[in-house]
Amino acid sequence: MMESFNTQRAYENDKSAVSHARKEHEKTGTKKTRREFLKELGILVTAISAITGIETADKLASNAHTRKDKPKKKEESITDKKIKDLKQKLREQNVSEEGDGLEKYTFLHDKEKTRSFSVGALEGKKLSNLYAMYLGVDEKGTIPEKLQIDFKANLARLWRMKFGFDKHTDSPEKEKIVRELFLKEHKDLMDLAEHLYCSYSQSKAKKVSLDEYSKDIVHATKSVQRAFMNAMYELRNDAKFPRARRALIEKMASRISSRKLIACSLTELMPSADGETNAIVLDFLLRNAGTDFIDAIPSVHDLLASFGPYQLTPALFAPGGVGHLSEKVEALLPKGLIPKSVEKVSGIEHHKVAYFVAIEHLTQLSGRLSQRELVIAEERIAKTPPDILHKEILAFIAMSHHLPTEAYSYFGHVFTQTPKLYKREFEKSINHVHNRGLRMYVQKALSNYDFLSKRGALTSV
Repeated sequence: MMESFNTQRAYENDKSAVSHARKEHEKTGTKKTRREFLKELGILVTAISAITGIETADKLASNAHTRKDKPKKKEESITDKKIKDLKQKLREQNVSEEGDGLEKYTFLHDKEKTRSFSVGALEGKKLSNLYAMYLGVDEKGTIPEKLQIDFKANLARLWRMKFGFDKHTDSPEKEKIVRELFLKEHKDLMDLAEHLYCSYSQSKAKKVSLDEYSKDIVHATKSVQRAFMNAMYELRNDAKFPRARRALIEKMASRISSRKLIACSLTELMPSADGETNAIVLDFLLRNAGTDFIDAIPSVHDLLASFGPYQLTPALFAPGGVGHLSEKVEALLPKGLIPKSVEKVSGIEHHKVAYFVAIEHLTQLSGRLSQRELVIAEERIAKTPPDILHKEILAFIAMSHHLPTEAYSYFGHVFTQTPKLYKREFEKSINHVHNRGLRMYVQKALSNYDFLSKRGALTSV
């Protein structure tokens, strides 16, 4: 397994920096970004632009949530001759004029059937960006006492947004062309979206509170924790896993709590660093849309098969893994404990995978330390105040998602510093992060964790 949770693009005003950080380590070798895909479709830039006035590939690739509405120029009407010419171009691209199977994808044609939901603590808040997408509300208004919501329709819109659809609703012909070309290039993604969309039922989805969700995570990860401890024991005679290394890994892994995993999930799913609002929105979705809705949310800023509470990606399951140390641990896990591909992940398996990936990164971090550094790190952990240590481990889990190599470097430096006598003297790893996008992402994770760590936070939202 290669990476921890896929990117949600932490902040609206710094998406480019986070995207750059993510692209440096999210390499599957088989997928393209939305921008790359659209640029390759010369028909969109040449034929369609000239024939129909369709937007350029760059505009198609822009973020639908951050782009401000601008007055649209009057577009040239599409004549029969232009349609004929365009279809000829489609045939040259080996795309069927009949839609190439688009009709079977029901998430493209969802019919909204709303129900009334009391919003509780969300009342009066102004929510935009992904918040508004999850709830199906107008980004410019405030949340009333009750909302009319169709969560299944909202899920369909999220997947269409991921694929760059629904940008030409004023011209069905243009929208059809975009969808046909996308299907030709990314049928696997279309199939995944259709599967997750059809599998979701608001009435049948499991409804829980945030507190109950946290307890479900604890229960789900226990089996992985036991298997991991057994693997550590099996490796006791392996020269690559001396006592000091195994002790360090075990001590850090034992501190991967459900609150840390939820903090990482909020960092992935929610668009802001407001920990309280993020928790309130998640609690509302869990109680009303259900856990199945959370499990099917796509990462809307890429063209990877990424979805769910941690935005898992195919890179997690790619051969080669993080490194030889984590591969040795994974090889000792019981068969069937961790799914073999992202498409097979469902329900509580999202938490199992997220938990084990965090352990893998901790294992790889320990592998970068010498015997002397391992001893110092073990002493450092033993003497670090618990509240600081918990935040450091959470920061590492979040940071290793973006740039694992940099995360190992930052934390290797912090954990191998001689323990301090006073709490105020302990150096924080985030102080060593100079990549602005990465720093903002880690700070967002810490903000989410700060709120979740408050007494009664899980039951008070």
